[in-house]
Amino acid sequence: MDFTWSWVKPILSQTKGNQVLKYQNVIPLMQKISLPEESKNTMESMNSNPQKSLLRHLLHACKKHVILVSCAIPLLGLSLAAVPFCINMFQTHLQAQLFFDCDYYDNTAHLSKVSYLPGLQRVFEQLYPHLILIFVSRMVYSIADSFGALHGYRMSIKVVSTLTELIFQKTLKLNSYSKNQGNLINLMFMDTFKVQLSAMLFHNLLIIPIEVIISIIYLGTYVNPISLSGVGLLFVFVPMIYIFSIKLQQSLDELNNLRDSRCQKIQEMLNGIKVIKLFNTEAFFEKKIDNARKKEMWLLWKALKMVTGTVTIGFTSYSMMSTLSFGVLILCNKLDLTESFTMIFLYTNLQGAMEFFPAIVLALQDTFVSLKRLQQYFSLSQVNTNYLTISESAENAIEISGTPSFAYHKEVFNEAELESTKNELKQTSALLNKQILKYLKIKSNHTTPFYEEIKKCVELQVVQFDASLANKVASHMRVPEIQSTSIYSFAPSTKKCLLNAFYDLQVIKQLLSTTTQQVPSVHELDFCVKKGQLIGLQGQVGSGKSSIFNAILGEMNLVGTGNISICGKVAFCPQNSPIFASTIRENICFYQPYDEAKYNRIVDICCLNPDFEIFNARDLTEVGGKGVTLSGGQRARICLARAIYNDADIYLLDDPLSAVDAHVGKRIWNEVVVGYLVNQGKTVLIASHQTHYFKDCDRIFAIENGRIVADDVQLESQRETSSQPEKSVPIVLSQAIVTEEDGKLVEDEQAIEGKIKMAVYMNYFKMGSKGLVIGFVVFTILYQVLNQMSSVVLSNWMADKYGWSSSQSLISQDLQNNITLNENIFGDKEYVKQATLTCVKKNDPAQAEIIEQIEKNFSLKYYWLYMGLVAGVIIFFTLLNLCFFWYNTTTAQNQYRKQFSSVIRTKLAFFDTTPQGRIIHRLVRDTESVDYTFGRFFCLATNFISVIAGIMITICITSWPCIFIVVPSLIFYGIIFDKFRRIIPQVKRFESIARSSTMTIAQEVVDNVEFIRAYNVQGSFQQKFRSMAEMYIQFTWLGNSLTKWVLFRLSLLGGAFAVLVTIACMIITPYSPDIAQYTGLIVAQSFSLQYLIINAIDLFQVAESEVPAIERIQQFASLPRESDEFNNRQQKQVSDEKVEGLNIDNIVMRYRPELQPALKGVDLKIKPGEHVAVVGRTGSGKSSLVASLFNLYNPENGVIQLDDVVLNNLNLYEQRRQFAVIPQEPYLFSGTLRQQLCEYTQHEAENLDTATLTRVPDQKLWELLNTVQLDDYIRSCGGLDCEVVGNGENFSSGQRQLICVVRALVRESKVVILDEATAYVDLETDKIIQKIVKEYLKDKIVLSIAHRLDTVLGMDKVLVMDQGKVSEFGTKEELMKMEGGIFRELAIKANIIIETE
Repeated sequence: MDFTWSWVKPILSQTKGNQVLKYQNVIPLMQKISLPEESKNTMESMNSNPQKSLLRHLLHACKKHVILVSCAIPLLGLSLAAVPFCINMFQTHLQAQLFFDCDYYDNTAHLSKVSYLPGLQRVFEQLYPHLILIFVSRMVYSIADSFGALHGYRMSIKVVSTLTELIFQKTLKLNSYSKNQGNLINLMFMDTFKVQLSAMLFHNLLIIPIEVIISIIYLGTYVNPISLSGVGLLFVFVPMIYIFSIKLQQSLDELNNLRDSRCQKIQEMLNGIKVIKLFNTEAFFEKKIDNARKKEMWLLWKALKMVTGTVTIGFTSYSMMSTLSFGVLILCNKLDLTESFTMIFLYTNLQGAMEFFPAIVLALQDTFVSLKRLQQYFSLSQVNTNYLTISESAENAIEISGTPSFAYHKEVFNEAELESTKNELKQTSALLNKQILKYLKIKSNHTTPFYEEIKKCVELQVVQFDASLANKVASHMRVPEIQSTSIYSFAPSTKKCLLNAFYDLQVIKQLLSTTTQQVPSVHELDFCVKKGQLIGLQGQVGSGKSSIFNAILGEMNLVGTGNISICGKVAFCPQNSPIFASTIRENICFYQPYDEAKYNRIVDICCLNPDFEIFNARDLTEVGGKGVTLSGGQRARICLARAIYNDADIYLLDDPLSAVDAHVGKRIWNEVVVGYLVNQGKTVLIASHQTHYFKDCDRIFAIENGRIVADDVQLESQRETSSQPEKSVPIVLSQAIVTEEDGKLVEDEQAIEGKIKMAVYMNYFKMGSKGLVIGFVVFTILYQVLNQMSSVVLSNWMADKYGWSSSQSLISQDLQNNITLNENIFGDKEYVKQATLTCVKKNDPAQAEIIEQIEKNFSLKYYWLYMGLVAGVIIFFTLLNLCFFWYNTTTAQNQYRKQFSSVIRTKLAFFDTTPQGRIIHRLVRDTESVDYTFGRFFCLATNFISVIAGIMITICITSWPCIFIVVPSLIFYGIIFDKFRRIIPQVKRFESIARSSTMTIAQEVVDNVEFIRAYNVQGSFQQKFRSMAEMYIQFTWLGNSLTKWVLFRLSLLGGAFAVLVTIACMIITPYSPDIAQYTGLIVAQSFSLQYLIINAIDLFQVAESEVPAIERIQQFASLPRESDEFNNRQQKQVSDEKVEGLNIDNIVMRYRPELQPALKGVDLKIKPGEHVAVVGRTGSGKSSLVASLFNLYNPENGVIQLDDVVLNNLNLYEQRRQFAVIPQEPYLFSGTLRQQLCEYTQHEAENLDTATLTRVPDQKLWELLNTVQLDDYIRSCGGLDCEVVGNGENFSSGQRQLICVVRALVRESKVVILDEATAYVDLETDKIIQKIVKEYLKDKIVLSIAHRLDTVLGMDKVLVMDQGKVSEFGTKEELMKMEGGIFRELAIKANIIIETE
């Protein structure tokens, strides 16, 4: 492999001049990475020895790279060892006094200055071997370091590729329980990155001990053993850094837990964004997320204080170590200032190790934690299809033997292990319970039940205790994580103690309630289905129809014994109608070859052609993830078409008729189920509430509580039902919004081009406090001034430039006369004095001892001055870091608030065209980058840059000829770095886009993994995922390679710079003794510059690689708010005529400016208390009318007036509060039931202003729950404070819909809208809702989007929409008299008979 990283040259050439790197140009030039190839060795190792740890498998797979990295370490060690030796030689031979010849006669030293050329010759004769050695060592170091980094980075790519492949493969096998036990996004992108980072730092991990050992050996042998006293501080620093690192890791772990929680809240918010808009709860969710974010910021600040501690030790340790060493050497009278800069350089090497030590400790800690999380994920239970036998030649299509029962997956514990653990925990549980109750009793002075009291004293927080029994038990038993709690009103020590106890108790209680027995959802199946049979499954919601299908598909756990035999291929059409982010055609074909004739026929019989007509690109129209732009009916028919197109032998159809109109349902039954599938000899099992169709079934299964209670050819209920009018069910909820002629809906993520613009930094930093910025700048300047002054003081100390030495009293009069004689010739310079003393010492043994005492007798003022400067350096360095980190924390928080507020308050259309994965990526992953990564690395880079600037200024001031080296070097550095800056941000943007796409497909797979397995298309999805993940990893590799490309060249340039500065010192010293006194300082600092520049560039590029995250956040922060349009509109003028009811006058509305109007001048007057059914064909404008009423899309013309209030003139909040809606798809947010129903309670929970709200009395809530017949069930769940999980998954679909009805009724709006509210419920729930509409809403205006024409029978009037206009409006009797009328036509098709007198 090329350790010079020259393979990136063709990519770099793409940015010549002002050219911008283009995505399409860089793809062919990247090195290809194959996930299967990279993970091959690890997979083989895991298969051969599955008992080994994941770490050992990874190391085994990467052993080649480990060996090659190890080979580079000896070369790095040798090159490091040469530097201090050469620095000491240069400092020794480039002293000013050495360039004087001495003639000693008449007991007097007569100095003569060596002329320039002979002096120069003397210097090069003495030092040229060391010059060659230092040049070779610097070049060898750069090459060996680059070689080691190459294989470390290649190892990191192999690791991240392997883990990504393994995670995805495991995800495809997880059962329904296990797939919710790990956060896939964090595992795939956060944990893998942490392991990858350790691999990237592997060669640093090996070289740091070598560097420390070399420095210590050199200090102890070559300098002075006493100088090792400074090294003793390592025994202080290392534990301090370790403590800081542990506390930092704890804070970051807690921060990650909070971030996971916030991510779940955001995902829940995005899933229910339409409900948020309809109920105008943006402020609540904004505050809810902000409250979660505040907790994160507190932990972040806590973590950054730990970072400040480690960084301060890392950056100032050499100053503290040198101060201590100088002090001890002075006490021992062993200080030789000629070796001071060699000591400083060696301590700087040790400081470099100290700087890397925290990063490596943290990286290793993160790696072990992540590997543990990954190992746990890989050990999660998978689907077990052992009970399933698939054959191509069986006699029956489905045959079940052994009367098996089935349960949904959950974690099952070994019974013996569980009981043993329970016995051990019972005593602990009792003790903890007593301790908590005792303390709470003391605090409250009264006794109440434990649960109620603890509820008053605790709030959800962020604590995790590594030493607690809870973690040990939870880890051992693989118990799902329990949210920790924090008691906010107690003292810290008591809080932690009680918190441990409470947390432990909750885990123990959960374990003690755990059972090894699984409760079956399907009981004792025993049936046989012959080939070609049509089987109907009937039963109420929750009776077990879907569970039977899942059992047949192998998605449930077998309880007991039994077997299911299947003959042939299975196609599944589930009730939730999964739709993938792709075109409609791709959703239907679903990885099957496209057969145009077959495809067109299936589309026709599934009644999809009318839907295609409203799309610009017909079936090539893109649909968003989960089919967000399609109606429930469209999704159901696309899912059905997919199953039919799959050409299987057995079809499992789970209620495909629930979301289609009656005449459409009739056609689907006749032409799809009977005409297409049954006539072709296919075996069909269909579950449906539309049981009147079952008259064609060969057999009918009646399901109750997971049991088949009846199996008959034709049940009496079907004979009765078949004669009843057919139930009309909706087709379309909303019009798909497609703006492109080619049908493209989801907007591609566009990368900002070019290098990072200064405006991005300015926009970011201006959101923080100016005072903190000023403080940071001032403290940085003071830190660097004092830092450089401390180095200059050492040189002046050697030369006694300040004349503080007390050795004058030791000098005899004759010796003083000798010194004065030479000073009269060469000037009153310290080096003249030193040269004279050296000459006398060499030629007059009698005075040698006195001169040695003179040389060792110096003033302690220099030491105290040096110590004071070091103390100032530590103080100001700490302050500048604290200033910046606090500034970055507040800035990140302000920017996040602005971003989130813009997202949640932007138009609904934004969520139709923006993938959810992209939004989550920006609100979570990008936010993390800005919070921690950017701020930390930018601050560190700034620190390094300030040190580099200080050194270069010092070099130029103390040795002005070096300007001719420093300035060109800076120009070269600038050219290389500018070329790098021009390309790396763009690569990072491409990487982010690829990562976002990978996130989207990964989330899509985990959401629909059971469905993907049902169609046996895991391989297709894996290939799709691989292509995206490989692109993401290739961009990661390219970014790393570009970084090493620039660092390798800067390392070579830094080595050359150090050599050139040394040569300059060799040339200048014979010419200018005044400059020569600073030679040690200049040489030592020039060699430090290589290390400093490499680290500064490395850190700055890491920081700047995160700036695209800031760009993306700023993009979202500038999204237009939907309220802006309404605030800027003109007030509507209406006549003074009194209006009663709802008056809609000439409403014109379009979804986007480039689209045709969806409403074209709608005029409508509805009287108070009138109930109006809104009907019409697909795309007629029904949902557009509702969207206009709620101002989801701002009408460009027209007036909406409710009684005497012109809604157009109200603000958006007030306008939406005039309406309440019962949606087609019920969505509930996590929290308590009371929070779902009472806006006051909702706001109170998040500390929002409740002044304008009124608490809904419990009595009223119970009254409404009684109205919808849910009161008894809610009481059994714990009352109004019972938990509601995300999307109300702990309630049935019918119960969720009824809760949504209560939510709408509580609002007490004048107008209630039913948006296909009974589309997905059974007849019993339907009757409840219709009864509520007639009785409870009799005084309200009701608008019902009524595709189910049987609901029209109970309405006062019918509104027929057609092509965005009011086509018909009147009573149903009036409309039935209209020959050729749309309503009449729909009623006839649905077999609805309405008497017209």
